[in-house]
Amino acid sequence: MGTSTGAGPGPGPFDGCPEAWLEPTDVLYRVHKEWHEPWYFAPRATAMKDSGRWDLPSPWGTCYLAEVQRGAFVEVVGRQTHQIDLEDVAERRISALSTPDRVRLADVFDPGWWGCAGVAAGIGGERGYAVTHPLAERLHRAGFCGVRYRLRRDPDLAGVAQFGPRYLRSWPVRATEPISDDLVWGAARRYRMKVLP
Repeated sequence: MGTSTGAGPGPGPFDGCPEAWLEPTDVLYRVHKEWHEPWYFAPRATAMKDSGRWDLPSPWGTCYLAEVQRGAFVEVVGRQTHQIDLEDVAERRISALSTPDRVRLADVFDPGWWGCAGVAAGIGGERGYAVTHPLAERLHRAGFCGVRYRLRRDPDLAGVAQFGPRYLRSWPVRATEPISDDLVWGAARRYRMKVLP
């Protein structure tokens, strides 16, 4: 994934803001239920608590991915309880995914967004959605295909909120596998999460 601080394809409200380019050769990860497809673009829910940080309203949606497996895992498993339930893990899979084309992202992971648009790199939390939801819409209108951002549960890791038409997409899936013990126990140690049998 390439990054730059240059302007986008034309004049606009985000000229000079940091951006990243997602290449078709780049691999991103998503944890999902076994019976769900890996690529899924959810439209913004009516209730704020049911929405994602960068959700777009229908007819658009957002698919949440991470640059490393651990990031995808910790953003999904144990979100509410701060524990890892092995029964829940057994129902999930981790997929390695790629986009079919080169994709331009707003690189909000870069702290330069604070100076160019007043957006803190660690923005998040339910109250932060009042900022991120309208910002996602503005970014989408400005030609960005998604946002690279700091993961809430590990701000050293990057996530990608990929924009697209709502619901399923038939985009490249490199692999879908059960979640490994190494990933489970590595996350448990790293984040001091209790593992439930």
